[in-house]
Amino acid sequence: MNERLRQRLLQVFYAEHADHLQVIRQFLDQAAQAPFTPEQLNEAFRRAHSLKGAARAVDLPVLEQGAHQLEALFVKVQAGELPLPPLFKVLHQWLDFSEDWLSAQLEQTPQPDPSAVLAALGKALLPAGTAEAVPVLPPMEPSLQAEGTQPDKESVLGQNRAESNLDEYVRISSQHLEILLDSSDRLMAESLQQNALTGNLRDILLKISELEKHWHQCQVHVPVSAQREAFAYALRELTVLSQENRHQQQQSTWKLSQEVHYLQANIREIRMQPARSIFQSFPKMLRRLAQEQGKEIQCQFTGLDIEADRVILQLIKDPVMHLLRNALAHGIEGPEERRQKGKNPVGKISCHLEVRRHQLMIQISDDGQGLNQTQIRSRLAEKSPELLELDNWKDVIFQPGFSTAQGVNELRGRGMGLSVVAESISRLQGKYRLIEQTQGLCFELEVPLQIVTYRLLVFSCEGQALALPAYAVRQLLRLQRSDLVSVDGQMTLIWEEMPVPLYSLSQMLFPEATGGFTERSFSVIVLETDSQTIALQVDSLLAEQESLLRPLTGPASQLPLYLGAALSSQGYPVPVLNPHFVGQITQKSQTSGSLLWRENEKAQMARILVVDDSITTRTLEKTILESQGYQVAVAVNGCEALKKMRETPFDLVITDVQMPEMDGLELLAQIKQDPQWSALPVIVLTSLNAHEDQKKGLELGAAAYLVKQKFEQQELLEMIAQLL
Repeated sequence: MNERLRQRLLQVFYAEHADHLQVIRQFLDQAAQAPFTPEQLNEAFRRAHSLKGAARAVDLPVLEQGAHQLEALFVKVQAGELPLPPLFKVLHQWLDFSEDWLSAQLEQTPQPDPSAVLAALGKALLPAGTAEAVPVLPPMEPSLQAEGTQPDKESVLGQNRAESNLDEYVRISSQHLEILLDSSDRLMAESLQQNALTGNLRDILLKISELEKHWHQCQVHVPVSAQREAFAYALRELTVLSQENRHQQQQSTWKLSQEVHYLQANIREIRMQPARSIFQSFPKMLRRLAQEQGKEIQCQFTGLDIEADRVILQLIKDPVMHLLRNALAHGIEGPEERRQKGKNPVGKISCHLEVRRHQLMIQISDDGQGLNQTQIRSRLAEKSPELLELDNWKDVIFQPGFSTAQGVNELRGRGMGLSVVAESISRLQGKYRLIEQTQGLCFELEVPLQIVTYRLLVFSCEGQALALPAYAVRQLLRLQRSDLVSVDGQMTLIWEEMPVPLYSLSQMLFPEATGGFTERSFSVIVLETDSQTIALQVDSLLAEQESLLRPLTGPASQLPLYLGAALSSQGYPVPVLNPHFVGQITQKSQTSGSLLWRENEKAQMARILVVDDSITTRTLEKTILESQGYQVAVAVNGCEALKKMRETPFDLVITDVQMPEMDGLELLAQIKQDPQWSALPVIVLTSLNAHEDQKKGLELGAAAYLVKQKFEQQELLEMIAQLL
């Protein structure tokens, strides 16, 4: 076979292979919960048979042999010679191996050894009490190929190429493509209509120009009566043209708006994907981790045929994975411990999806040991004993850094899993809750089925346009200084007969800002965040608009401060703040960071100076560092940095290179030349990624040289932890 043709066939086979394995896995999962029907078994057999023929067509004898043995096992189950439940483990092992082996084949990496899993399949085929080796499947003759199992070359070459990275590619039905094509045709027609209207406006401008010219001529040569008649005629003509053009413009704008909404609805429909496309790898992951931990589990995933927006599914993938891993690490006990408790030695982890009120509900539960309240309270007593008195003290397990694990391994101990869940679900305007059960624990997540448009309040803060989702805004106010009172040193307003703390958003987001409550009157947003109400002072209120929320890219995408970005009516991006995280920032200011727990107490006290002329970069770095408990000051260039260093001692400096007045390299040189600062660690974080720039920075004494284009939040935090 031509190698180029074979590679194309392999790509097509990858998609077919995934489809067959998905159906077989679904059959095994259903059979583990309830008796299977002959039709279900026949479908699984047919899939194994088709997979065998397809593997033969692309010359993959390992997969061909495995599929042949899988087919033979289903035949024996169908004939009543073998029960299915004892085969679950070996069948799942082969399905997992088949995926890994094919991925290695496509990526041209070392392939796993098939001997053990094929031997296990062969052993399962043997009658009880026998030990003969199962002969290896001989190559199939083309004439004996099962009808319909070998792909037709013409049809294969006509299919879309299936890439190995399926997350980046989705299948779209031809019907959806026809709808999109039809929409684009109508939009093109409206675009042509807009061009015609532009031409009409040009004609009106020409008429006005002619009128001006005529006016100048009339002033010299034409009698007054003739001027009146000529001008009256010209004005009537302009009026008619303007009215016609306005009417056509209104019609065209309405049609264009309708077409855009129609197109958006169709695109949203196309983006809908079954949850299985994202979650299908989770059972395999859990089985592998359970084997490494010496635990036995049964995975039950239901509702995976429910469709949701692909972006939503991608965004909840990590939270669901964290909860599943937590269930295995913290919930499911080892087999011996479960026996001692009178439980089935095989633990159960389930993930159930359903749709309620246009929301996607996800329940992740296990039958393990549940919450260890003694350990949680002990950990709370060590870190922040005041939280033990709160009604919602269990919410603390969703805070960054909280973990009851004594050691760190692949599964647990870093205290980041549940905080990832909380932040990710909050970004989607979803909800999460923890439900204790008689046995084990259940986490319930609620997120939208689709990415929807949001009503946004757009406002100005230090010259930067920002927005908040309108659902969190309770009221907009214009206050005087006399409207405020001081409660325990906190500026407060009385709103609906209750005290509401007032914060300057400028000082919260831009510490170098000189704003505050100095003006005689100022704009205030009353905001509802989780269980508290706060008030934010802003510079001015700009607009309220409906907009689609777009995900941020680059380092800003890692910040929980932002939900995303929206396009303003003028077409520029506006960052949308996360009300949940804004509330957390205000709580931290009240509790002096008591919720930010660190293994190293020095991190809470360390002072870091961030030097960068970009206000966005300064804010980004400051927010990341303060979320980890560091005290942060900022400077816009080297001169200001040196001034602040003379006033305040710092433990570490992070600097950009290209800045006005004094750049980062000159600042670095002066720091290292001064005896009082020579031992101070300096991290260079810049967009200059040339080898010469890196070499120069390190030669001047930089402790690390990080490039912004490759910026990773965790890398920066780990580097700081090492230097401190």
